Amino acid sequence: MAARLSTPIRVRGVRVLEQSPEPGRLWVRYRPAVWPTAATPWVDVGECAIGAVATFADALGDLLPSEGIDGRIYLPPVRSERRAERDDLAARLGEAGSTVLVQLLPGESPPAGCETAVDLLQTLLSADLDQISGTAAGALAIWPLIPGVTDRSRLVQDGLERLVDAGVESVFALEPTLDAGERRWLAENRSPEVFDALFHAPAPEVSERSFAAAARAAGLGPFQDRPEVDGPLAANRRAAGVLAAIADLWLRLERPVGRGQAYLRASRWADRLERDLEALWREGNLHVLEWVDGEIGQVLEELFRKGGSSLLAELRDEFAG
Repeated sequence: MAARLSTPIRVRGVRVLEQSPEPGRLWVRYRPAVWPTAATPWVDVGECAIGAVATFADALGDLLPSEGIDGRIYLPPVRSERRAERDDLAARLGEAGSTVLVQLLPGESPPAGCETAVDLLQTLLSADLDQISGTAAGALAIWPLIPGVTDRSRLVQDGLERLVDAGVESVFALEPTLDAGERRWLAENRSPEVFDALFHAPAPEVSERSFAAAARAAGLGPFQDRPEVDGPLAANRRAAGVLAAIADLWLRLERPVGRGQAYLRASRWADRLERDLEALWREGNLHVLEWVDGEIGQVLEELFRKGGSSLLAELRDEFAG
């Protein structure tokens, strides 16, 4: 999935970046506009890219709103000397009602009370899979698929087995967007075959789809649901997440584009709607919403009646089959 630019906004006087929550970017909605990132290579989940290295002395607590905001806040990895400060900020954001995703490097201890994702980029670049044993049990692992480097079948198989042994339950794979400079950097001191894969291969050896199948076969969850939220619009957020996940997989599976775009539009309408979707369904009034056609209405009906979507389950089975 190509990276999309985030929009700078101000939330309670603090400049943050807001983007559309999508399954291909781990449902991130907010991220710091500036952040003292790790000194080692890392994956920028919010932009689906290799993260830039930045350092400055500002207090992390001044970079994000001090009160809870609606949507997942993403905290990229930091240098070791700032981890305690990052963890304190994450805890305070969580206590204020925000959904916080903290990105860790292998071996880091997860902060209490936060969702965590472990970035495997540096581990995979060094091919030192022993580092995976330090991955926190129950954490989500992030696996970037880089042609010729991290997408080799044997590496994927070995890495997935080690993640299972470490107690990891879910893994998120993405194909980061690489510019020419990053490709040259990744090709340094590697074989000519890696150079060819980086600059000339049409696709990774192991694609996101085949990775999902391998992960599921190994017993790891390859899909992530949108985080649940509390409040009067919780049903709207849940519906938006299901519709966005359907749209994402529908288009990846190259089903009719028009229908996939309809699901995507519906997810954005549901996300912005200020009326309770589930209440409208109970009253039999979903038809008053112009963007709810027959098929989308069936998805919402099943979601509110049964708590899930058989269409989403079908698409996930097909994608990771």
